[in-house]
Amino acid sequence: ATSPLVSLELCAAFRRKRFVAALTASLLFVVALLVAVLAANAGERPTTIGQTIFISFAITIGAVAGIIFPAAVSTSIVEERINKSLDLLLATRLRPWEIFGAKLLASLVYCGMFLVAALPVVALSFLFGGVEPSAIVAVYALALAHAFVVCVIGTYASATAPTVVRAEIISYGGASAFTFFIL
Repeated sequence: ATSPLVSLELCAAFRRKRFVAALTASLLFVVALLVAVLAANAGERPTTIGQTIFISFAITIGAVAGIIFPAAVSTSIVEERINKSLDLLLATRLRPWEIFGAKLLASLVYCGMFLVAALPVVALSFLFGGVEPSAIVAVYALALAHAFVVCVIGTYASATAPTVVRAEIISYGGASAFTFFIL
C-alpha cells in the first residue's frame, strides 16, 4: 500500500503552478526541437531522421533532468520545516526514514511524469526507423537512474539544508557532480 504522505505530496506538487509551467515548457521545448529536427532533415532518409530525433531526445532528457529535477525535488522537507509543519509530520507514527522514503518516492513519481510525457517523441524516432527498441529502453533506463540519483541528492539536501535556496544549491551541485562523474 502506498503511504498517504506520498499521495499528499503528489497532490500538492501537481497543483503548484510551477509544475504546470515546467511541464508545459519542457514539452514545448521537446516539440520545438522535434519540429526543428524534421525541418532540418526534410530531404534525408527516414532512418536518418529517426536517429536524429532519438539523439536529440536523449540530449533533451538529460538537460531536463539536470535543470528541472534538482529544483523540483530539493524543496519537499525544507518547506515543511519553513512552514512549521515538519513537527506535525514527525509527531505521526511515521519513522523519519519512512518520511524520507515517502518524500523520495513522490519526487521520483514527479520526475517520472516528465519522462513519460516525452515518450511520444521517442516513439516517433522508432516509427521513422533506424533506432532499435533496445536503444530506447537503454536511454529510458539511464534517464530513470539519473532521475533516481538526482531525487536522492535533492531529498537529502532538503532534509539537511536550513533554507530552500541552500537545498537547491546543494541539489544542483550534487547533481552536477554526479553528471560530470558519469560522463
